[in-house]
Amino acid sequence: MSIAADQALAEDPTTSDEVLFGRLSHRDWHVRWSAAQNPGAGDAVRLAALATGDKHLASAVGQLGDTLSLEVRDAVCAHPRREGREGLALTANDRTTLDRLVADPDPKVRAAVAQPDHRPADLMRLLARDRRAEVRAAVAASTTIPDDLALELLADRSAVVRWSLLTMRDGDLRFARALVDDPDEMNRAHARFMLFQAGERAEH
Repeated sequence: MSIAADQALAEDPTTSDEVLFGRLSHRDWHVRWSAAQNPGAGDAVRLAALATGDKHLASAVGQLGDTLSLEVRDAVCAHPRREGREGLALTANDRTTLDRLVADPDPKVRAAVAQPDHRPADLMRLLARDRRAEVRAAVAASTTIPDDLALELLADRSAVVRWSLLTMRDGDLRFARALVDDPDEMNRAHARFMLFQAGERAEH
């Protein structure tokens, strides 16, 4: 059977789980991915995809987010491949799932939780106090966090966090004014450039 035919089978929601199991080990990456994400697949296919240990299949399953059953979501949260947990962090909205992922040992997963818009404010406040700068920077990059939290992050010890605040809010000169004397040269220069573009002179 040609790759195109196998791809069509892997994508068809009427394809049986038994057929999809075989496509999870197909030589073509796209076929494996489509089988893992087949909209008609049962939990057994999702769990079999995770059991392969393949990071791409783990990601494929994780990216299905809230469409996954609780059993499969639990399996993704406990999966050793970060890519699956990261995919779930980017797509899930179920609060119980998010609470588990906020406590994930990998900072990339915790940062992924912060990336979608309109996350619960209490969850973002928790992530804003994460020990890793890349997680706090993901919070700072969100333009839907509460205003007081964004202003609080101006005092973050990491230049990367302050840079995220500044560059994701180019139209909000409050951040440029606050960072015009930032100890980090790049932040300082960008803040002054923003003020210059807006017709304000940084008298420093």
